[in-house]
Amino acid sequence: MKPRFGSALMGLAVFILGTASLRAEDPGLSCSLKLRGLVSSTSSDQGMSNGVLGNNLAMGAGFGLELGYALGPGRITGELGYTVQSGDAFLGNTGDMRTYGSGVVIDSANSVDSRKNKVEGLHLRLGYEAPWTGSLSWRAGLQFGGNKFTHQVLGNVNGTSAAGSFSDSYFYVGSKTASTPSPFAGLTYKFDEASSFEFGVLFLSYTSLSYQHVANTQNQFDSVTTSDRIVPNLEIAYVFRF
Repeated sequence: MKPRFGSALMGLAVFILGTASLRAEDPGLSCSLKLRGLVSSTSSDQGMSNGVLGNNLAMGAGFGLELGYALGPGRITGELGYTVQSGDAFLGNTGDMRTYGSGVVIDSANSVDSRKNKVEGLHLRLGYEAPWTGSLSWRAGLQFGGNKFTHQVLGNVNGTSAAGSFSDSYFYVGSKTASTPSPFAGLTYKFDEASSFEFGVLFLSYTSLSYQHVANTQNQFDSVTTSDRIVPNLEIAYVFRF
């Protein structure tokens, strides 16, 4: 077992034992483990899709440890967790690539621009949950933390220009972390005292990267553009209370 993974398990065990002890002393305190799945549109950042739900949808997963405390008819909550969405590699359009020099023609059949994106991050969620009707409760709040967007590019572009043939090879890996709060809201269906099911939406804020290659320049004019995103994520989670 790797030391870092072992430390995480030890920390989780301490957390569970500690909160169980606190609950015994304070009945207003609750503690939960959440296993989460999420789905989002990827029309803003092509390539986040993982091919399971279609070219414009991405799946993700995560988990969280939540503490809640009774306040009024409901409870205030604080969750520490982690989520990740990692897409498959996709191909950029070399035919639309910018060029430099006169008479430049890109040989798209013998060129490739492969890209891959990922969004991940540790987060802290602060919220409030209260009964609505029957076994349903509503909840809302804000997620804080660093949402890290990682962008990877591997390409080789071939073509001809007035000066003759050219071949550009390039490789890029970069990341950008955004800390803008992300609002969330949803409903909770309570099966029993030990388990429940959550579904809702998270408006995830992150900053995406896009590598821009200029053909016939030996990469000297290449650049990276950034875009601030707010992407709705549909979330489902199974909740274990202990």
